[in-house]
Amino acid sequence: MLWCLEAVADAGRKWLVTIESVPFVIGRADDCDLKLIDDRISRHHCEIRISGDLLWIRDLESTNGTHVNQNKIKHAELLEPNFLTYLRIISSSTSP
Repeated sequence: MLWCLEAVADAGRKWLVTIESVPFVIGRADDCDLKLIDDRISRHHCEIRISGDLLWIRDLESTNGTHVNQNKIKHAELLEPNFLTYLRIISSSTSP
């Protein structure tokens, strides 16, 4: 199964990232699989893991937290296949 992350920055900018290795780490550090440049994002912010046909996301004790469908996660969270899932990896006080 192929897993991808799709981001929409605004009406004119979209990008797609394939999750090729796990854990797939998102953050600001150079060694992250997806490096995002934003001071609100921790160096190692969250990670995605695959178990069989299941996709999990876990916050890596980031400063601002990781949100799935506008709910801050505290433990590994199952991401439902075939559903649109909204991830926010910066402070919930910022605009989507």
